[in-house]
Amino acid sequence: MLGLCRITNFHRVTSKCGSVYYAAPVQLAYSRINNANIQKSSLTTYTPSSRRQNYDHGSYKTMVLSMLFGSGMCVYLHKNRQFIRCHHKNSECAKSSKWDGMTIKLYQYQTCPFCTKTRCFLLAHGIPFENIEVHPIFKKEMKFSKYKKVPLVTVEINGEVQELRDSSLIISILSSYIINEGMDITELLKRYPTTTVVGEDGNSKQETLNKHWLISDEADLATVENDARKEEAEWRFWADDYLVHLISPNVYRTYREAYQAFDYHVKQGRFNGTWEGVVAKYLGSIAMWGIAKRLKTKYKLDENVRLDLYKACNKWTEAIGKGRTFMGGSKPNLADVSVFGVLSVMENLDSFHDVLTHTNIKKWYYKTKQAIEDHGGQTLNLRTIT
Repeated sequence: MLGLCRITNFHRVTSKCGSVYYAAPVQLAYSRINNANIQKSSLTTYTPSSRRQNYDHGSYKTMVLSMLFGSGMCVYLHKNRQFIRCHHKNSECAKSSKWDGMTIKLYQYQTCPFCTKTRCFLLAHGIPFENIEVHPIFKKEMKFSKYKKVPLVTVEINGEVQELRDSSLIISILSSYIINEGMDITELLKRYPTTTVVGEDGNSKQETLNKHWLISDEADLATVENDARKEEAEWRFWADDYLVHLISPNVYRTYREAYQAFDYHVKQGRFNGTWEGVVAKYLGSIAMWGIAKRLKTKYKLDENVRLDLYKACNKWTEAIGKGRTFMGGSKPNLADVSVFGVLSVMENLDSFHDVLTHTNIKKWYYKTKQAIEDHGGQTLNLRTIT
């Protein structure tokens, strides 16, 4: 395998075992990996030309704060646990016995865009899972794990539990599991090696650079240009690297909007009418109003942050074009699900109303929402995608 850095173009990589995968966009600066053990090398930060300069994707400190307060502080939204089963006749997974004997749990915050993205994927493909709302401060639901970020997915088979982290990696691993016969979750994890990336600030971090691509053992996928997943992976990367950073600055743009968001989320939860709910509404809205301003500066957004959000939404619909209902064609693919998941956290708020009013995204958004609810995601079998 190869460790890759400095992202500009997508590259195809074939492992020693013959498995094909695609790394995130890279420039030719490789370091050899042997059995996922990465040799030390001098790696530079990746800076796609389509991004604003100095965007440091992967720096989650501020985002964690956003999710903390954005979750309503001590508020559980809806029920603490929800088990979701799929019996939809058109679901790819409903026809499969792959999930028999497997217990999948999603640990999440209801209003976290990364969690929503993961949840939408599971629903779109009819994967049965238990939805567990995590307390945003105490996180007692995750005391079994050393990893304290959300989303976290656990897969239990025959008493053994495997943890999956990072929303895009979770989606890619479970998707790859669906399309590969005889390859289990543990084996797939090995196909997504991590490498050390040094950011512009001089700090190093671990990244899984091929996390937006699916693993395939199909040898006839000769070139990345012929792979229908190329466009899908590029836009999945865009959703993580750019779109998600527009959400908090828009949802919490003013104090009034921040209060509106917290008031709505508290009313949906079990702390409505309690002192905990009052604390969450007032302290949470003040905190997120301040954090939103920091995010606007950090990511060099327009003074009117709505403009960046409008441009992003229109860029997305323009990429789909008039000849397709979804980027996946007649059904939403993983890019559709990812973009929808990120945007859906704004529903019922002023920012969402403004987006529907000033962009062309409304038709696509509600068609995608319906498809996800109907477990109507695009088939994940690479050979059937055109």
